[in-house]
Amino acid sequence: MILQMIRTSAFGRTEFSVTTGRYLLENGDAHEPFMSTSVPGFEGAAPYRSHYVKVAESHNFSTTFITQATASINHSAFAAIPATIHPGLSISLLPEPRSLGQISVGGLPPIGHALQLPIDRRDTTLQLLDVTTYVMGRNTIEAGLDIRRHHMNGVADFASNGSYSFFSLSDFLAGNVGFFIGSSGNEANSYREYRETSLGASLQDTYRANRSLTVVPGLRYEYDSSPSEQSGRLSNIRNPLEDASVTVGELFESPRTRFAGRLGLSWKLFGEDKTVLQSGFGVFFDAIRQNTYGGTRWLPPFYDIVMGGFGPGSFRNLKVLEPSGFSMPIQFNVHQPYALSYNAQVHRQLFSNTLLSLAYVGTRGNHMTRSGEANTTQFVMVQGRMFFPDRLGPRVNPNLGSVLQVVTDAQSFYNSLQVVFERSLSGGIFFRNSYTFAKSRDDASTPLVTDYRSEPGPGSRSV
Repeated sequence: MILQMIRTSAFGRTEFSVTTGRYLLENGDAHEPFMSTSVPGFEGAAPYRSHYVKVAESHNFSTTFITQATASINHSAFAAIPATIHPGLSISLLPEPRSLGQISVGGLPPIGHALQLPIDRRDTTLQLLDVTTYVMGRNTIEAGLDIRRHHMNGVADFASNGSYSFFSLSDFLAGNVGFFIGSSGNEANSYREYRETSLGASLQDTYRANRSLTVVPGLRYEYDSSPSEQSGRLSNIRNPLEDASVTVGELFESPRTRFAGRLGLSWKLFGEDKTVLQSGFGVFFDAIRQNTYGGTRWLPPFYDIVMGGFGPGSFRNLKVLEPSGFSMPIQFNVHQPYALSYNAQVHRQLFSNTLLSLAYVGTRGNHMTRSGEANTTQFVMVQGRMFFPDRLGPRVNPNLGSVLQVVTDAQSFYNSLQVVFERSLSGGIFFRNSYTFAKSRDDASTPLVTDYRSEPGPGSRSV
């Protein structure tokens, strides 16, 4: 890929006593001649811009009582858009002039611009953070409060330029369409102004039981509001098997009870500093953000994706078999994704300049997100297994077409053994050698669209 990029950066920092301020700016414009295809003539532009402003102030009430407050704003903008419009070559169903969508012919590289273009996204996060530390005897207590407001604005005109697929060159020359997907000319407004509020409160105690043992218990509470949209453009398919149409309103019910416990310890074995055992366990929640529920922007009545082809038809004169033929809703009663993380490490100083570390690190993910076909074609059970007599036949819910629903029922398992050998030499030379043996299994990383009945298999990052 040939990539031409212009990039500018600037940063500044000021400090006044216990108050610090920081400003970062990054600005660039990338021109990608082959953003969508290896065929010349369908260039893309990818401008981006990022601002980061932070102000922090610390106050020492005493030598044992310290607080630090931070306020920050992080704004980023990114776009991926076709660089040119080809007059008279549009295959879009929309009335206004559009860039040429993608035409795929079996055995040949596609021509036109990618299905997901154009994209224009602008995100802003406002954060207030306060951490208070109090030392009392053997205890060091930390309390934190984290408040964030997320603004996510932008356009993602999926399929708006249209896409035709032909099984072979002869089909293309004859105008026999194998498959078409595009946005309906009736409604195609993907612009959204999503808003979310996040709250986190934490309490942690570092307790030094004696010279050899330190225990660190902690507890964190987290809350994320359900996303809102400034103009009320929210819709979802809450029950793909029974709903006759979409429901306008709240996308999903945000889980309320989210307490995450954590525990860590450090123990100097044999009462000496040369051998140390460290271990930790924690629960870590993951937020459900726009990259998870953003597919709902392509649902009626604000956007409508149509599908056609699948057999006899002609170019630009399709029989659209599924008027609302493709949708990507999210499970209404979602579960909050979270991970259980646990580890145990032994560090041994072999010589004054040599350290050997052995560690076990594990993580289990629960309620991970994945997507799959929730409205399959009608099937029959044969010896306890589903059999689909006609893959192009009527669907279980005939009111809807293909429904690639995002659900929160996936899980993952990661286990690893790690060995690290470190040695420092004279002259500032430092050697670090590490080896990791790991295995990862999950039921969410497959690139294939499934009906949620996939078996767990090796994860995408097994080592």
